[in-house]
Amino acid sequence: MDFPKILNFQKIGTRSEGFLSIVNHEVKIPFDIKRVYWLYQVPDGVIRGDHAHKVCKQVLVAIQGSIVVRLENLIGCRYEYELDHPNQGLIVPNMYWSRLEFSPGAICVSLASEDYEETEYIRDYEEFRKLRE
Repeated sequence: MDFPKILNFQKIGTRSEGFLSIVNHEVKIPFDIKRVYWLYQVPDGVIRGDHAHKVCKQVLVAIQGSIVVRLENLIGCRYEYELDHPNQGLIVPNMYWSRLEFSPGAICVSLASEDYEETEYIRDYEEFRKLRE
């Protein structure tokens, strides 16, 4: 079973000039990136995610603001991360239930291992829990 992990991206620049972070061959993302998307203007109190992926793996990056990511795997282990540095990403393996809570104005970029396919999602938490049995 894979586990969530924080990645640190290179941070280039200064406070007076601004910063640049890069995803390239030097960053050890454990999959080929097939899709990139971003979430933004999430209303206060709205939970995003609230599903698991059967196959897809992701790296989540809060490029603005902060995002609390709560994860649960098939054996019931729970993890919580606060993403609040745009030079850090969180690897979310497949078969983890995820819930994302956004600070006002937060923007999240997802680097995903798979193209969008609705049948690849588990959207019912009780169905996810039953997979433990």
